[in-house]
Amino acid sequence: MAKNEIFIERFKELLNESQYSQKQIAELCHTTEASLSRYVNGERMPKPEVLANLATALNTTTDYLLGKADRYADFQAIKALIARSKDYYSDEQKRELSDILMEVNERIDSEK
Repeated sequence: MAKNEIFIERFKELLNESQYSQKQIAELCHTTEASLSRYVNGERMPKPEVLANLATALNTTTDYLLGKADRYADFQAIKALIARSKDYYSDEQKRELSDILMEVNERIDSEK
């Protein structure tokens, strides 16, 4: 699969999963809805600064969008992604992340 095809497939998937509309994503990324449409249709690839903003808004990495990495990379990548994206998460999403970590922490404590 070509680099553009991987980007298009992953970008579409993440847009569909996103809590944001395309208009909101465009605003978050300082671009236009028309540009987003061109990315979705494979007519254009985003500039590096827009790609970085897209990755942040879609809670992923540029490496994932470009097909250079799996969606969920190692701990350091996940930690950096969460830190970089924390302002984009809703309060409910932040609670969900916290609950996941607390559940794991409780399981570790019970195994001791």
